[in-house]
Amino acid sequence: EKEEKEKKEEKKEVRPVMSIGESWRAQMCWGKVDLIGHEKCMRWLIATCAKRSTGHGTCQELRALVRGECMGLGEDGENSKYKAEACKYADDMGMEEMPPLGGPRAAGGAAAGGAAAASASMPAEL
Repeated sequence: EKEEKEKKEEKKEVRPVMSIGESWRAQMCWGKVDLIGHEKCMRWLIATCAKRSTGHGTCQELRALVRGECMGLGEDGENSKYKAEACKYADDMGMEEMPPLGGPRAAGGAAAGGAAAASASMPAEL
């Protein structure tokens, strides 16, 4: 068991932290009301989070948001106008399978869309 844990820790990719400007831009994009519908921010976040980390969990939260919207866990559930876009972004981010997470959406803002449940099956930060 201890050996497996050590192997998992070795496999974790440590990415450099974003510059101050990139981190600021990530936060500005994260604050968008309909982030999934904001193509420019989404494309930038996906590309940047693939190479660098914010150091604050924004990239991990982005993965949880995309996963939740794609699985129909967003505010509008299966009727989300952003479901198709979210699933496309999930594919772009390398999220191959979308198994049901179960349970209602967590209370809170747009970022809460299944974030607690989704983070259990995702890497620490994209």
